[in-house]
Amino acid sequence: MSLHWVIETHDEVQSTQDIVMSMAHMEQPEGHVVQAQTQTQGRGRHGRKWESLSGNLFLSILFRPSVQARDVGQLSLITGLSLLEAISSVMGKGNDYELSLKWPNDVLINGEKCAGLLLETELTQSGAVKWVVLGIGVNVAEAPEDLGLALNAFAEKPIAVKVLRDRFLKVMGTHYLHWLQNGFETLRLNWLDRAHAKGRPMHVKIGPQLVNGVFHDIDAHGNLRLKDAEHRLKTVSSGEVYLY
Repeated sequence: MSLHWVIETHDEVQSTQDIVMSMAHMEQPEGHVVQAQTQTQGRGRHGRKWESLSGNLFLSILFRPSVQARDVGQLSLITGLSLLEAISSVMGKGNDYELSLKWPNDVLINGEKCAGLLLETELTQSGAVKWVVLGIGVNVAEAPEDLGLALNAFAEKPIAVKVLRDRFLKVMGTHYLHWLQNGFETLRLNWLDRAHAKGRPMHVKIGPQLVNGVFHDIDAHGNLRLKDAEHRLKTVSSGEVYLY
């Protein structure tokens, strides 16, 4: 089993995510990658605008995994892990920094966001995944004002976006095929090794509701599990996590 990347690059687009979603609807095979120098209508989770500054990495990827809907969140965590490993491999010694993961979709440098992703999917009538489009943004050269940090502020030397892209795709391809062939458990443990520590206080915003507790782990489907003040385990499949 192998995964072949087909990479399409643009100077400027409205949204790489929209282009790849159109490919998905046109029954294009998985492995298509669309990258842009800038986006005029980039978006993040919950419809938020993603500010697409030149010099950063923006791309979207088409996947067609044979999994059920309940497991599609695993792919978000696998992508975050792949991004962290790729970033780590190109940073060099650089200034003092620490890379970590935050559920469900952020890569942090010294506790501040440096990369994130957007997962959008379509299901069959039986509940199986028809396709997944993953949008990725990495603050390489510059971070939006008052929103995260850029990698080059900590890297040993300025990072070439193409080098980071190719490294990420290599790592992602390896982890994706491992997931399809061997399941999520090894990748789950690797994710936990690079995430916020067990017992870290957090609150999760789920719509209008705010759930307070401490981080426990992620379960076999990729859901967040936290303990509340009464030491009861709560499972969260979607929400905004705030660490403190």
